[in-house]
Amino acid sequence: MSKVDWKIEGTIKLESQFKEVTARYGSNSEFNAVPLKNLTVKISAKESPLDPSFEKWGEVKTDDAGFFSLCILKDKSPRRFKIEVFFKNDDFVIYPDNKGILLTLAAGAALAVGGLAGLALEQTLVQTTKLAYDVDWFTIFQADSKEEERGPGNINFPKLRFRKGADYDLGDSVARKHADIWFLYYKVKEYFASFSDNVGFLNERIAVKYPHNNSFVGEDNEAPYASPYNNIIFIAVTKDFDGKKNDHKDDQAARDWCDVDTLLHELMHIWAYQHCTGEMSIAWQLIKHGSTHEGLQAESFTAFHEGFAEWCSNRVYSALFVSEKEPSKIYGELSDTGEPFNRKTLLDKGVLTVLEAERSEYAWISLFNMLCQWDLFRYTLNSNVAGDIHSNNDYVPKNTEHCSSPKAFFEDVLKVFKAAPDKGFPKILDKKEMNMDSFLKRFCAIVPGFSAADVGKYKILIATEPNLPQPHDLFCTANIKSKENNKPAPIPVRKENNKPSQLPIPKEGNKEVKKVKR
Repeated sequence: MSKVDWKIEGTIKLESQFKEVTARYGSNSEFNAVPLKNLTVKISAKESPLDPSFEKWGEVKTDDAGFFSLCILKDKSPRRFKIEVFFKNDDFVIYPDNKGILLTLAAGAALAVGGLAGLALEQTLVQTTKLAYDVDWFTIFQADSKEEERGPGNINFPKLRFRKGADYDLGDSVARKHADIWFLYYKVKEYFASFSDNVGFLNERIAVKYPHNNSFVGEDNEAPYASPYNNIIFIAVTKDFDGKKNDHKDDQAARDWCDVDTLLHELMHIWAYQHCTGEMSIAWQLIKHGSTHEGLQAESFTAFHEGFAEWCSNRVYSALFVSEKEPSKIYGELSDTGEPFNRKTLLDKGVLTVLEAERSEYAWISLFNMLCQWDLFRYTLNSNVAGDIHSNNDYVPKNTEHCSSPKAFFEDVLKVFKAAPDKGFPKILDKKEMNMDSFLKRFCAIVPGFSAADVGKYKILIATEPNLPQPHDLFCTANIKSKENNKPAPIPVRKENNKPSQLPIPKEGNKEVKKVKR
């Protein structure tokens, strides 16, 4: 039989379950749907219902608009088509909840050893390898009747949408979450790739396993985490979760952790693991202590990693989603306006001296905000307002003062992780440098506008001991008169309505975040 040209094409989109995605990226599109790029699409067909299986015609990728197209030579017989998608690429993969042989081995070993050693062995055997996991094909269209036969010629599937109530796996709850995770990952990757200093994710495959439930961890302790061993993010769904809602804020035993805030936090952990050394130690701290969030940490590098991941995720969230009306939040508790915390807030978190500060993720978050703050000298760290958690932007320099404080950008903080041989740092950031003194020395040497003299200033500002200087005490000096007109030198003033430093942010969006992440 002679062959003719066939062209099978379509568009794959997502009606997101994440309200932030819909508000920012889907509000101006049909059905509020967003396109799914870089998906692998498998197209198969069969001529007769008696055929035992579908014949694979080929695999293609979706473009930025979610569009795919396959051209092939086949005979003229009408076909019944099957279209499947695969959430796996060279740089990103999403694993469903499947059980591999290593899970069985680990279960037996953990039961035999028991206790903490059992948990450690289970983590080692299961969470440090990808051999236990596989990726599913999701069917998004399948013709099962003669009325659905098509061809020959151009065959178009224009409205393939992951959404609630859709046919095939387009309506499957797990497949829809995988589509949401996929869309979010590529938004984050694009954002990091936009920076000029090559501070994006490394060329290593990142994986997300969703849903995940660890049989050896109690439901009250089940939580998401990112593994430094293999770049896998485990997004927990506890056994008691009812599948109907995701607002169990006070009930960790019944929760689906798959939300924008959690995914961003864990992705920022992966970014940090890729750009530093000694990252394996944080996994041991999790196994040893059962949490990396409770109070002051035993090791400063643990608090650094957690503080950085949360601070960084909030900066990315602000850039991708948040409106100016509502700032992002830290673990659902404290608003992150981009301003430093006042000293009472940090004192309530157990911070007194710089030694406690470097063991507190909240102090690290506050430090990053100080380093990226416009006109830090205008802030008063001792707040007199009841319930206020941030420092007050209320200091007005005297006419006899000249005030100037350095400012870093989000990209500058990322750049400090990289090697800077010309600045005396030939290697990437190591866990030994994740303390206040070493990190600030590295930061102030690498970031333009900062100097070695600033190291001691920020160490003073991050502590909460009584009678410590305010920023203006450290960044304001006696005014130097202008030689030209004998007038006081101008005081640097922000040009952006004197608001705290933030990345460019969209006008829409909202955020509801959860409390515990690892």
